[in-house]
Amino acid sequence: FLIMDPSGKSGMGKMFVMLPVMLYARKLDAEDPNTVLLIRCAYGVVQALTFTILFLTYTRLSSISNPTQIVYIEKAKGFMDDPSAPKKYTKGKKQEMYSAKFNELLSSSCMGILMTCGLHYYKGMVMGLAIQCVMGPFNLYDNAVIGVMMWGKKDMGEKLELTDEMTLIEITEGGKETVLREGIGPKKDSSEAVPRINKSSSPKVSETDFEELLLDTWDQAGSANLKPLISALDSTTVNHRTKEYGWTPLMIFCGLRGAVGFEDGIRRCAELGADVEVRDEEGWTALHWCAYHGNGTAVKVLKETCGIGGA
Repeated sequence: FLIMDPSGKSGMGKMFVMLPVMLYARKLDAEDPNTVLLIRCAYGVVQALTFTILFLTYTRLSSISNPTQIVYIEKAKGFMDDPSAPKKYTKGKKQEMYSAKFNELLSSSCMGILMTCGLHYYKGMVMGLAIQCVMGPFNLYDNAVIGVMMWGKKDMGEKLELTDEMTLIEITEGGKETVLREGIGPKKDSSEAVPRINKSSSPKVSETDFEELLLDTWDQAGSANLKPLISALDSTTVNHRTKEYGWTPLMIFCGLRGAVGFEDGIRRCAELGADVEVRDEEGWTALHWCAYHGNGTAVKVLKETCGIGGA
């Protein structure tokens, strides 16, 4: 299988290499014992070098810089996937993400060996051995995590922050893909861009507009884009209470456990002097919101920034 890098260029490059290799491999004499022996030896050498590089890569993963840094890594597209489709990213600690990519490479390498050797042993096919003698090193050199650990590349192309255009997904152990936050698509031309609330273009937001923004953000739940709300916060809006329920921005951030960036929203509220003891119409504080919505991370941030949350 061909797996493209995020740009989509790698898959096409591999295809141009693989096609002539496949044509040449078909002409090999699979009945000639000497030819078969040479191909077996070449395949064995290539796999020995491959697993040597994999072992060296594994030993270097533990010394990766900034291992706990949160990064966003684009999910690789299959060769048949639409290259213009929205880019999807997964989130995690840097070392964990690199280790996951390494495990994917290790698994695919082992599976490839089993399939190639199985076909050769049971069906007498030598074409697969011959192709892997060329494509194996090619794929290894082109692999992102190998490039960082062995060839001195700066990174795997990961992002350090989530932008509006990026779709955040979560992939379970069973391979099921869940969208945590939908991206808004490619950036529009400045003449077509939809006005957004931010500090530079709208330093003063009316009370009605802010309440509408606050409630709309809450309605979007885990897929909410929190940047407009964070940008609209200032000393006059940070302690705003909704007319019907008495909700504050801090409560909203504490309740949006699945939304990307709720931690930044809490920190921004703390910087602007949010009242952490204010209660909504049901008598709940921001800390109660954390508990009800199971947001332990929000409790930790509240403790760090506001000094509440217990020991």
